[in-house]
Amino acid sequence: MGLICYLCTVHLQWTGDIQ
Repeated sequence: MGLICYLCTVHLQWTGDIQ
């Protein structure tokens, strides 16, 4: 589940960067 959490965090950071 650690990988899922990592991907989730990266996605949130990436989306925040775009917005």
